[in-house]
Amino acid sequence: MTSSPARQRARVDDATLRAATGADWDGWLTRLDEWGARDRGHREIAAKLVEWGVEGWWAQTITVGFEQERRGRQPGQRADGTFNASASKTINAPNERVFDLVIDEAQRATWLPDVELTARTMTRPGTARFELPDGSRLSAWLTPKGTEKTLVAISHEKLPDAETMGLRKEFWKTRLTDLKAAAEAQRSL
Repeated sequence: MTSSPARQRARVDDATLRAATGADWDGWLTRLDEWGARDRGHREIAAKLVEWGVEGWWAQTITVGFEQERRGRQPGQRADGTFNASASKTINAPNERVFDLVIDEAQRATWLPDVELTARTMTRPGTARFELPDGSRLSAWLTPKGTEKTLVAISHEKLPDAETMGLRKEFWKTRLTDLKAAAEAQRSL
């Protein structure tokens, strides 16, 4: 008997999966095995599921579950084998102020000292992407929440392993707290 993917099962139980897609975990794993999914890439598996009538988010969920169960893909691991760490925080400051704290090197040093970032792309006032010396990448998304609040979401991509992912996740939680303090300190000036 096939066991269900532990991580995906924690997110989506058999009854929910069956109601949304017409089959439970064992059903999808068996069908994908019969189709030959073990020898196919992530995109090809997801595309096949869509071809079979599974909607996009569900196709991704089933694909990741299959990869976790059959290929040993770890929670947080991307299809290319790397890991992503993410963190977010709502900051009591206007979007433009927070964006400047993220993109301006001198301002960034107040909340993110000793981290060398090379800018890749910037789209005011919402996205900033950077390269780090180790080859990993950092993406920041800033979403206004009214005129005086900003949601900042960080994704640190292309990390080598789950341990590094965990360490980076904690690091970014702390750094976003520091960003919040820096943005709110400017408010009082």
